[in-house]
Amino acid sequence: MQAQRVAHKLWTQDRHLFALSLQSRISDVFCADIRPGAIIGEGMVLLHGIGVVIGETAVVGENVSMSHHVTLGGTGKVAEGDRHPKIGDEVFIKASASVLGNIRIGKGAHIGVGSLVLKEVPEGAIATGSPARLRA
Repeated sequence: MQAQRVAHKLWTQDRHLFALSLQSRISDVFCADIRPGAIIGEGMVLLHGIGVVIGETAVVGENVSMSHHVTLGGTGKVAEGDRHPKIGDEVFIKASASVLGNIRIGKGAHIGVGSLVLKEVPEGAIATGSPARLRA
């Protein structure tokens, strides 16, 4: 996460080539592809971060936990602009879950193992399944 923060700082200074070079090396070493344009809050925890993918316009809140093979990506329907998820504070995204598109995941929400989330998840809700459905 520290290396991504350096890459993000370079990105915000319009030093894109250097930021992308650093991101590529981070990906090689840690097997996690976190784009330098992504905004990551404090207290982010990657539990076995292998296979984590976070897209360029994603925003991740504070104190978020993610397991391995989590994807915060686009749907492929939008080629440019704001196309990645916005994750609220204190969200837990479990292993092999995918959150796709420019959607919001509310504060304190939980995303279950292997879930495919294509719609917004309200604050404190639990979403599981493929496609994900809200649980009581």
